[in-house]
Amino acid sequence: MMGFHYPENFNMPYISKNVSEFWKRWHITLGDFMMNYLYIPLGGNRTKTKARNYFNLWIVFLLSGLWHGASWTFLIWGAFHGVFIVLDKIGTKKLLSHCGTLPQIILTFFIVSVGWSIFACDSISKMGYVLKALFNFNKLDIYTIEPIFVPVLCCAVFFAFFFENKLTKRIKDFFFAKSNYSLAQHAFLFPAMLILLVLSIAHIIASGYNPFIYFRF
Repeated sequence: MMGFHYPENFNMPYISKNVSEFWKRWHITLGDFMMNYLYIPLGGNRTKTKARNYFNLWIVFLLSGLWHGASWTFLIWGAFHGVFIVLDKIGTKKLLSHCGTLPQIILTFFIVSVGWSIFACDSISKMGYVLKALFNFNKLDIYTIEPIFVPVLCCAVFFAFFFENKLTKRIKDFFFAKSNYSLAQHAFLFPAMLILLVLSIAHIIASGYNPFIYFRF
């Protein structure tokens, strides 16, 4: 709107086939910062041994957790991702590539989701409680799920995984990469975006207490 052009920061991260690819798609500007100001000064790929290279990668992600805030859960989250980045380097990425695209995406999404569960907690005790509840399938009760959860989940799945093939990529590019719209396209898109904005604001207001997550950082 103001004439400024910013680098792309997220590129469909949840269709990643491994954690290394996830970090090339998620928070791209932070990844570039970590590479230029942490990974390369530590030696980058020019280390004498692979072990040193793996250690440097793990340290970078450990510090990326600290970048988010002085909390043990942020550090654990960074170390958690660092472990899977190192495993990808060691050979799991190549090994899993034989399993097909969909299984890789599902496994990566599972790993990242466990990481978000750690990230969302503000204490070690809460993290332990959440992870224990996450894998406690004996107490799963679908009748306790709030009605709003299902449509929100459907929207999340749609926007996270929709743009995986060539046809849907063209649709995405129309909305997010196209720079010049015709008058008819403007006439359609403007009210559609306005309606989405109003619905989003209404949902936030109706949800009650909804703290801004970056206030924690």
